[in-house]
Amino acid sequence: MEKIREKKPEKIVKDLIFMECATNRSVRNKSKKQLDLILTKCRKNKNIDCKHFLQKKIKVNMMERKDRGWSVPQSLAISYSQVKKMYPSCVFKRKNASSPKKLVRIKVQKGGLSGYTLKLNLSDRRRELNRLVGIYGWGNIVKKLNVLYIYNKNNQPSNALKFRRDMKYIQKKYKPM
Repeated sequence: MEKIREKKPEKIVKDLIFMECATNRSVRNKSKKQLDLILTKCRKNKNIDCKHFLQKKIKVNMMERKDRGWSVPQSLAISYSQVKKMYPSCVFKRKNASSPKKLVRIKVQKGGLSGYTLKLNLSDRRRELNRLVGIYGWGNIVKKLNVLYIYNKNNQPSNALKFRRDMKYIQKKYKPM
């Protein structure tokens, strides 16, 4: 494997100044002392937004990803850790951890399966389902039966089992192999 090139400290400082000040002119041919001075001025003049800086750091790391042999998730993790080291006060929220799971509501129209009721016996229900498959297609009927099963599984489990059995029947009979 290739030997991974390490970045020189001056290169890192130049990258930081370029990302914060957003001018390449201020970085070229400067001594370390001048670079430090530019960096402190940039920090004083600008309130650096962590998210903005993180986006710039991600772009830099994504460009270097192939040279370094990093995967995409690895380069993202490195970007987060680099920004966190530079600005410990930055707080990055995770989407999944902070926000609760949103409920999904599926609208069920009354009479969506016209002619199909649980009051019919098994053979009549299946005959009605076969007729509806000819009209709407087997996939749509399975989706509607699945929604009815989900809505009824806690409050009316016996009805939910009937919907589930009918759904399995349609899947076995009409699903292409």
